[in-house]
Amino acid sequence: MYGESGEFGTHQFMPETWKIISKEIEGEVIPQTPVNEEYVATMKIQQLLDEGKSEREIALIWNGSLGGTENPLEKKGKNRRGVKYDTVAYSQKVLEVYNQ
Repeated sequence: MYGESGEFGTHQFMPETWKIISKEIEGEVIPQTPVNEEYVATMKIQQLLDEGKSEREIALIWNGSLGGTENPLEKKGKNRRGVKYDTVAYSQKVLEVYNQ
């Protein structure tokens, strides 16, 4: 199921992000199935933990720039729906939900 912005699945990968991350993890772009998403997400999160990232940092990366080069703390402007980027606030909300 695709979201309004093109995100897909449980982990809400954008199509281009999926290509980048699945290739990074598997060496090739793999089909975006629920099982593959769970595997790729788990491996990517473990990679970030192994790099010493905190839960907060992972949430910021995941929700702001997982497949990109932008620092999510510096992301400026608005998305295509006219909503101002506020990655820090959004990621904090995500963490609060996960911590419940």
